[in-house]
Amino acid sequence: MAKIINPFIVTGKIAPEYFCDRVSESARLVKSVTNGNNLVVISPRRMGKTGLIQFCYDKPEIGKEYYTFFIDILHTSSLREFTYLLGREIYETLLPRSRKMATLFIQTIKSISGKFGFDPITNLPTFNVELGDIERPEYTLDEIFQYLSHADKPCIVAIDEFQQIAKYPEKNIEALLRTHIQRSENSHFIFAGSERHMMQEMFASAARPFYH
Repeated sequence: MAKIINPFIVTGKIAPEYFCDRVSESARLVKSVTNGNNLVVISPRRMGKTGLIQFCYDKPEIGKEYYTFFIDILHTSSLREFTYLLGREIYETLLPRSRKMATLFIQTIKSISGKFGFDPITNLPTFNVELGDIERPEYTLDEIFQYLSHADKPCIVAIDEFQQIAKYPEKNIEALLRTHIQRSENSHFIFAGSERHMMQEMFASAARPFYH
């Protein structure tokens, strides 16, 4: 007998032709970010937040008009790790799409630009920065947001398991990120999280920086 293969996609990225349901959710997400809004997405883990966001990223009105980035910060434990993940995602996403923007990234991120290497075959810079190379994460993060503000297309940044920043040992991380995000005229953000109580506290409490 032929081996039965599970017809349902349970891992990896779901191709648009296999993505089903979530019609209203995807329409709302696309409408929100293309209208210049930031968005909060809350649901338990393994319920499809990542798949939904990536499906919307592939929509022509987003994929052709925006630079899109996605980071999962569940396993980060500090601002340094957050900054490292964000910088790597931005650079590695842009390198195959725009050599001009990849070069601008290195020129803008002066605090770690000396740590970039070069591929001897393609002669392109490579992101071989190590976590320890980010000596002043607050300064590097500021440079990353400066870079996003000068991108030649608007940007959408999705941060999965966003509640994790509340567990970082550094103080005032929420306030620091809110300040950068509030000043970002060229970028829109999707904050996704699975710990409902923490996410609601972050965005619904008047005492917290991300209130409303």
